[in-house]
Amino acid sequence: MHRDGLQSDWTLLNENIVKSPLHENVIRSNMVRKLDSFTEPVMDELRACFEDYWGSSTEWHEVNIWNSMLKFFARTSNRMFVGLPLCRNEEFLDGCRRFATDILLASLILSFITKWIKPVLGYLVIAPNWWHYRKAAKRLLPLIEFRLDKVRQNPEKDPSDILPNDFVTWSIVEAMRSTDPRERTSELIAKRTMTTNFAAIHTTTLTSTNLLIDLLSSDQKLGFMDALTSEVGAIDQTNGGSWSKSALAEMTRTDSALRESMRVSGFVVFGVQRKVVAKEGVTLPDGTNIPYSNIITVPAWSTHHDEAVYEHPFQYDALRFSRQRDALSGENQKVHVGEEGLVEGEQGYVDPKTPASREADEPARNDKDLAKILEGKNMSSVSTGSHFMQFGHGKLSCPGRFFAVQEIKLMMAYMLLNYDIKYIGTRPERKWMGTLVVPDTSATILVKRKS
Repeated sequence: MHRDGLQSDWTLLNENIVKSPLHENVIRSNMVRKLDSFTEPVMDELRACFEDYWGSSTEWHEVNIWNSMLKFFARTSNRMFVGLPLCRNEEFLDGCRRFATDILLASLILSFITKWIKPVLGYLVIAPNWWHYRKAAKRLLPLIEFRLDKVRQNPEKDPSDILPNDFVTWSIVEAMRSTDPRERTSELIAKRTMTTNFAAIHTTTLTSTNLLIDLLSSDQKLGFMDALTSEVGAIDQTNGGSWSKSALAEMTRTDSALRESMRVSGFVVFGVQRKVVAKEGVTLPDGTNIPYSNIITVPAWSTHHDEAVYEHPFQYDALRFSRQRDALSGENQKVHVGEEGLVEGEQGYVDPKTPASREADEPARNDKDLAKILEGKNMSSVSTGSHFMQFGHGKLSCPGRFFAVQEIKLMMAYMLLNYDIKYIGTRPERKWMGTLVVPDTSATILVKRKS
């Protein structure tokens, strides 16, 4: 599907990237397993980002949501991809951001060019892709070549033992295992790194921009921001200001706010797309035959706004999923939203790490308890299903979603702890662009550093 939708043989600058997706193997085998080791580094990068782009002024000042999120997540993503100091090099980052934008624009234009004339016009269309790749590669290639030389000079040592722990190193390790000598070139490793940047930067920026707009355009009386701030503050205090994978798992309300934003304002129109590759086509159980090369898709936007699945489907309810998770774990005393706004439970306002919630984390005593816990887990932002397809579904669902959600939750934690933000009233209109729904990139908010 990438070869059709993204015109990847052209836009990614090397057809081997999709034909042999080693970078996806790297993400699946390394990123999720090593996620916890990047929690503090990503938070460290976010501290620097907020200081650089939102500032430390205690006076109200205006910031553009889209632009700041784009800069934030270019840096946090590359903290994992290439590490310090390159993840803060503005020339490199600008090349990464523009290359990501080039792919979207070029793929749209190329989709309208017939196959026979594409070899002529295609190179003109992707000229910006090459330009911005070269801008980033100017900084990226020397880093990769240095590491490749180090591996060649130490053939008896495991590359993971002598190189930094990041995506570039994992890619080198994966390339060394490949039987294709092209994979061990700095050029192809650089292009895979830039492709991963494309996958990470814009999707996370779209999602986080929508999240902030949804929260800040909701009715202030509902108290969503207060509920999230209280949750983050309690977790921060309990963990002594240190952030880890387990601390992020406690952010159930923030996770709910994120999942709900992806549901009601997600940029995905079609959640699952598959192309028939069998020459004889595919015959369904009812006898329907879908011919070769046809594309099958599931309408994610319609499903996410189906009143048969979600109550008040067009309404943003930040605590929709956390209330359901609380009910499943027996925490009916936790905060919920009523018609008049934020309401305390029978036993008063309860912070995330109460005895009740700790008890819910203990091993299930019977199958019924286990089923409830699993159902609650399936309401998290990273969980996919037939009713939630922001990250796709099935074995081909987005492998980078765990890191993306971690980045956004860490961003929210730092923002809520350190900044005051004014509500914006009416939600800016979304824009439909083909099969994407994007937020208003000109939307701004007023922020100030907490005293």
